[in-house]
Amino acid sequence: MNHPLISVIGPTATGKSALALSLAQQLIFADKCAGVEIISADSRQVYHDFPILSGADLDDFTSLGFQRHSKADYPYHFFSSPDKTINLHGIGIIDFTGHWSLGLFFKLATPIISRALEENKVVIIVGGTLLYHQRLLGQNSLTSAPPNPALRTKLETCNITELQQLLFAKHPLLFSALNNSDKHNPRRLIRHLEVLHWQKTNPQPPTPPPNNWASLHQYLMPDFDLASLRPKIKSRVEKRFALGAIDEVASALAIIKDKKLNQNKLALPLGFAEIASFLHQELNEQEALDLWELREWQYVRRQLTFLKKLLS
Repeated sequence: MNHPLISVIGPTATGKSALALSLAQQLIFADKCAGVEIISADSRQVYHDFPILSGADLDDFTSLGFQRHSKADYPYHFFSSPDKTINLHGIGIIDFTGHWSLGLFFKLATPIISRALEENKVVIIVGGTLLYHQRLLGQNSLTSAPPNPALRTKLETCNITELQQLLFAKHPLLFSALNNSDKHNPRRLIRHLEVLHWQKTNPQPPTPPPNNWASLHQYLMPDFDLASLRPKIKSRVEKRFALGAIDEVASALAIIKDKKLNQNKLALPLGFAEIASFLHQELNEQEALDLWELREWQYVRRQLTFLKKLLS
């Protein structure tokens, strides 16, 4: 039996992880499937260095006895419930100095999904990096668009800042989802702009990926009140600051300094730059919190815009 591939989507601070876990528990309790594979679609929670700063939300799982496991035929560790019926993938699996991308997420998720479909399991994709959800449905592939020599020639006259501004203006969520290395790679930026131009001028339905996932897919979103969302974000930022986000940033800054890394080319979660400025005494505590909250809210607004288009 093929179960639906469920995407739990929604803006930041709306309870996506809690909803995914609750749904998984209900499916197991009702004996609707042999198990549930939950895959985190978050471009920052993959880094084990920032569990607090990125809001990895493992407390709900660890409080139920989830423990870390690994398999010889699987490249990353994952977390399993005591009875092994629910697995959680994609949380805290690599070092923040390592590389992660849309393509690597696809390689992580596809074998899990393929195996789950064969084993009568449900797959729940949960997280706010909406492009990851799209990629699994074949809706966002860099290989979908042919080269456009004329556009490339024109874009190659732009400097890196101009390319970044162009991509952000055309698709702010796509730009936000890129790691810092790609954000500073002119060839990658030009390719994204090329694909966006092709998609705009050649609208067509997406090509379903292997195993006909698209036909099995459905979206699910937590109920949330937009009016109460910003106060919730403010409270969450303050809580993360108090719980140890400062220590996470301080440790990362020490590694960056010791290894002489370029901070601008690393994939760092929202709040990192603001806390770093606080630690460098460029901002006081309240200024850092206010700026972090503002940037979280700006990201939410971009998410909402993208969700409106996605679900329309």
